[in-house]
Amino acid sequence: MDLELQLKNKETLFTRIVNGQEQRVKIQKEFHQWLKTCHEKWDKQVKFRGFKSTITRTDVATKKMQSPWATFSSIEWDGRAYKAGQYVKSQKTQPVFFGSVIQFLLYGDHEGDVYATGGQVQVAMEPKALYDDIKTIPISKIDRVITNAAIKKSIDDELAKLPDKLKVTWPEGNPWTQNDVRPAGTPLGPLHVEILNKKGESISRIPSATQNAPRKAFSIELRVVWHSPNGDVETNSHIAAHSAKWAFWFRTMENLNKLGKYTLHLNTILNVNESNATVWAGNRLPNHTLDFSITEGSAERFLVGTVNTLLHVGVPFHLPLELLDEYGHPARPPPNLKPLLECSALEVSYEGVAARGTILTLRGVRARGAVQNYQSKVRDPLISGAAGLSLYLYPDESQRNRHSTESFLKLRPRVMFEIYGSCFSLGRRTT
Repeated sequence: MDLELQLKNKETLFTRIVNGQEQRVKIQKEFHQWLKTCHEKWDKQVKFRGFKSTITRTDVATKKMQSPWATFSSIEWDGRAYKAGQYVKSQKTQPVFFGSVIQFLLYGDHEGDVYATGGQVQVAMEPKALYDDIKTIPISKIDRVITNAAIKKSIDDELAKLPDKLKVTWPEGNPWTQNDVRPAGTPLGPLHVEILNKKGESISRIPSATQNAPRKAFSIELRVVWHSPNGDVETNSHIAAHSAKWAFWFRTMENLNKLGKYTLHLNTILNVNESNATVWAGNRLPNHTLDFSITEGSAERFLVGTVNTLLHVGVPFHLPLELLDEYGHPARPPPNLKPLLECSALEVSYEGVAARGTILTLRGVRARGAVQNYQSKVRDPLISGAAGLSLYLYPDESQRNRHSTESFLKLRPRVMFEIYGSCFSLGRRTT
């Protein structure tokens, strides 16, 4: 009998012996069942586990192969288990890549665990910050030799190339520290800023996933915010591009003269879709904040306070002085401040000085001398016997005989006595 002809003949009947009994069967069906049993028991095929759902794949070019595809959460292959979220490495792909498993795919209608040859794996490429892409490859192209530790080390080496932190230095010295307190008008800067990766290397662009891919450039944004009583106010705002000579550089800022708390913000930004982004691949780009406070500066001038009562010649009175810094903020008097009173027509003296907050009070001021009895207020203080009083504030006793502008406060009000006969009132003008 010609076996080949018998097999091709659809009318041929075959008999199968099961437990000593004959059974008539169709050879084609029995052959497929036998082959399936061999695959399941003896072949190194894949066991798909954790059935999820059946999907249609639009990424498959052949339309009739787009559906149905069963999805699974794990597989067993050649004694090893792979599951969703696990790191894997590809082999025989261009390029070779690392990634984390999303799911496993098997063509056909399947439910529950199933053995099969072939199948595909969907992988999210790692590190995401560099690639942010999904690849689908045959399961047979998973590298089964490499260890999980080796895969993780390779991914960490790639991550180490990404921006990690900002390095801020002060090229001209006098660095500001966290929660620093500085007098009004203190210059801040200049600032030199570098973007460092985890290897400590200075970088200016996002590392490229491939050698010839375009690389987005970084910029650094500087913002200074004054936390005023009425809300936040931005006092300074600059964006610095990278320079091969000095990285990122910000000039000195000299406008910090409002009292209160401030925050300096330095943010790494990328120009994405015509907007400055501070987040890349779901992660915040390196940034730096510096909190500081501005207080009043040193006293540099003063205002003479109001004396409301009529003053008699020879009768002591108190003369209050309000001390101010360069920007008009009330300032505390420096230690050992010594007033000097001079008058062109009267002998002037005082008993002592009392300081309270930003007010310096000359106590027991007394003016002696001959004055005429005028019936009306003097209109021109430079004539008709008006007495002019010059007031100086010196840092200590040793400076009293030096009349240089360096030894006393900058503005020296000339206090004018306007005479009313046996008594006088106190006015002022600034010269």
